[in-house]
Amino acid sequence: MTGAQVDHQQTHTSLKFEVATVKPVDRSSGPVQVGAEVDANGVVRLNGYNLKGLITAAYGVSFWQIAGTHGWMDSAEYNVVGKPPEALQRTGLDTRHTLFDLADPRMREMVRALLADRFQLKLHETTEIGKVYFLKRNGKQLALHPYKAPGSGDSSGRNGVGGIGFTDAWTLSNMTMQDLADYASTYVVQSAVIDQTGLSGAFDFHAEPESWEAHAADRHGSFLRLLNTLGLKLEPGQGEIKRLVVDHADVPSPD
Repeated sequence: MTGAQVDHQQTHTSLKFEVATVKPVDRSSGPVQVGAEVDANGVVRLNGYNLKGLITAAYGVSFWQIAGTHGWMDSAEYNVVGKPPEALQRTGLDTRHTLFDLADPRMREMVRALLADRFQLKLHETTEIGKVYFLKRNGKQLALHPYKAPGSGDSSGRNGVGGIGFTDAWTLSNMTMQDLADYASTYVVQSAVIDQTGLSGAFDFHAEPESWEAHAADRHGSFLRLLNTLGLKLEPGQGEIKRLVVDHADVPSPD
């Protein structure tokens, strides 16, 4: 999933959660942990999402690609739980996920069905040609390490949480190049980022803190330095930019 890609299936989906709940978030009771969770059986939990966040998870797009939301669509937050049918669980769902991303297209399809049913969501897609970025190798030696699940030799990156973060230094864990392109699209350039690295699988990376502390205040520049260290770069160019425009949505009844 890249910032430039939109899944064309919108409301007419064949896959649906066997059981699903949508509950409004009450922030008066304390802090809310925002983000996706997917357990080993493919049960999806989308915590503290507004409608725009739910659309990003359902369609594999970035926040900047969504237009037409207003009022409660931006302010109201929900905890959504969806359990896939047992027959689908037995097919081996890809449980890998990031903060607003679900790797398995069947999970995204089930979230789309839920939005159509519970939120009466209707939207359309627009396309334009504009400035995009291409994630490429920069010719330097790669500093990425193949991901290995804790306690195993697995480096497929097909399960578990993928993440990128910055505290004293940048850290990548179980991140594919598509994940990295999505992060750059959503949080760095707010434009389409298309993976052209040719690198498959998932990777880890951890920088030494002392080499990054002076750049903590400049996340944009620091991220570009991170890419350079990894052996990657963002190259600007022209390409197709797709957006989703919300035409209609209703406040869901809580359950």
